[in-house]
Amino acid sequence: QPRDIAVLVLTRDEADAIGAELDKRKVPFVKQSVGHVFDSEEARSVVRFMRAMLNPNQPEIVRTALAEKTVPCPEEALRCFASGENEKPAMLPENLQRLENWMESLEEAGRLWKRRSFIEAYGLLEKKWGLRAHVAGLPDGEQRLANLFQIADLAHRAARARRLGPESLLRWTTLQLDKSSRDADENAERQPATDESAVRIMTVFKSKGLQFPIVFAPTLWRRSSTDSGGPSSPLLFYHDDHDQPVLNLDKKNEEAKARQIAERHEENHRLIYVALTRATHRCYAVSVNLGEANRYAWNRILERCPPEPPSIAFDAIEVDAPLPDVPCTTWSAKQPIPKPADLRTAGLPQVDKTHGISSFSALIRSEAVEKPDSAGQDRDEPDNEESDDSMESPLPVEPAPIFWIGGGARTGNCWHDILEQADFQANDNQLNALVAEKLDRTRICKDRLPEREQRKRDAVQAMIHATLDAKLEAHGSSFTLRDIPMSARRSELAFDLALRQTGEHRTVHALAMAARDHWLAPARDDRFLDALQERTSSVPLGFLTGFMDLVFQHNNRFYIADWKSNRLDGDLRNFEPPGLRREMSRHFYYLQYMIYAVALDAWLRQQLDGYDFNNHFGGVFYFFLRGTQANTARGILYDPLSKPLIAALSETLSGKRQLCVHSMVAKTRKL
Repeated sequence: QPRDIAVLVLTRDEADAIGAELDKRKVPFVKQSVGHVFDSEEARSVVRFMRAMLNPNQPEIVRTALAEKTVPCPEEALRCFASGENEKPAMLPENLQRLENWMESLEEAGRLWKRRSFIEAYGLLEKKWGLRAHVAGLPDGEQRLANLFQIADLAHRAARARRLGPESLLRWTTLQLDKSSRDADENAERQPATDESAVRIMTVFKSKGLQFPIVFAPTLWRRSSTDSGGPSSPLLFYHDDHDQPVLNLDKKNEEAKARQIAERHEENHRLIYVALTRATHRCYAVSVNLGEANRYAWNRILERCPPEPPSIAFDAIEVDAPLPDVPCTTWSAKQPIPKPADLRTAGLPQVDKTHGISSFSALIRSEAVEKPDSAGQDRDEPDNEESDDSMESPLPVEPAPIFWIGGGARTGNCWHDILEQADFQANDNQLNALVAEKLDRTRICKDRLPEREQRKRDAVQAMIHATLDAKLEAHGSSFTLRDIPMSARRSELAFDLALRQTGEHRTVHALAMAARDHWLAPARDDRFLDALQERTSSVPLGFLTGFMDLVFQHNNRFYIADWKSNRLDGDLRNFEPPGLRREMSRHFYYLQYMIYAVALDAWLRQQLDGYDFNNHFGGVFYFFLRGTQANTARGILYDPLSKPLIAALSETLSGKRQLCVHSMVAKTRKL
């Protein structure tokens, strides 16, 4: 079987050549620690992936990454993408038939990298694009996969040890491609693939101390003792009679040359000895008569062997050149290898799925019970609205240009980034510059007509200013977001809320009952409660996770703000209170902000001395951005919430009237 065989070589090029021949014959093989992993083709692929994640809106960089062998993007598809035409490559899945689809995946991975880690971002692309299956199907696929995972792991370790951000990690990884600038790290030696049923290819040096049933050493004859320093090298290196190193610059010195050749013969003899003694049953070595016995150590050994060595079975097979043409037959196992679809796990213990991580997105999906740990891998799902597949307006010309901009994740993420990074107290020029930068990167306003594109860009700028100047009224005071300094806000606040750890699952129905008993007017919506009460989703034991867009402090009270890019049918009249309530109920946003309020209340109780809900909790503002208007409350829904409601929800979720937040992490500074 292939696993019984090892092929010992002298150089990486020899390993590559033998691997290519084995691959032609469908013989499974792995190359074990042959060379530095950052010298591999996969290392350059990873660097191009990194650049594309950090520049997802630059088509040239994205296409360069997609052209890598490790990406399942055929050459025909790349030609379609480069042509700029609307032709969709039929050989790709429907969700990857546009360059924008690939760019969105890279953009999502880039955000995950900035928020969490590169290795998680790479894992996201691996899952979305099916990288593992694609790479495994390439020649030497097992080793390529091992290289990719090793490089990702090394980059992850470097980022953690050196506290490198995305741009710094990209620079570090790029430096590793250059032998003169890379780190000295033994962990970067190329690791073998983990296929135990394959032929192993390794250097003789790496085979020291190992044993194999059958060994092939096909290249020992190439080891020369006269030209290892290069034919044009002016240096002669050897040791004198006292074992001291000598560097002789006189290449014509015959005595020095003889000493150097003698030492190299000894070194090569030792290497050949290692190769010949790795086999427990049989070793095959090749000799090529080049007519210079004194130059090649292997031929020198064979010439000195007696005709019939008494201690070894020495069966020489003479082959006269030229070799006859031998058909390239393929290897097959005695028993057919089962197809992946036919493989079944056996004898594995049952996994306890009663505990897991859930989120708002999971609670409103019926499959949350079966997959409690599938939620919470990322922020809550994008606003439930129309897809942004088209860069052109999905509707005819409308009174408000803000509705000419398509909906979907890319639009929502762009506006979230603007409001996350904007200083609300900055002047108009600074805000406009930030908006322009984000629009340039995301291209959500792109249009064939320059005038129309400019009107879209102007509409986004006006929307941001209107949001910051919108009138907010709460607890007897009136203010705007421009009154909130950077020091009094935290953006993208992530939380992990401890739920019940024992007992039976609670359902979303129970949350509806708790809200029905304690949710007060004017925000109370009985249509939403009726719809929520009908859902059968279960709240698993474990944790509830989520991301609040913004938490800010004003007049000693803490508020939650959430940004929504929903279109509301493209009609500004729907941004008045009745239309907002319909949208909140339709997408279960009321449940979303109730969960956020429970988490913020628990966190404030843990962090703030003397915390009292009635004095410190301000409430929740939901901003439907397309409809906001300066000096009015249009497009904004506010709910002060109540202490009895938060206590009832907390008890339903955890069995305690006061919940515990295990972690709360934000991008911006502390309040």
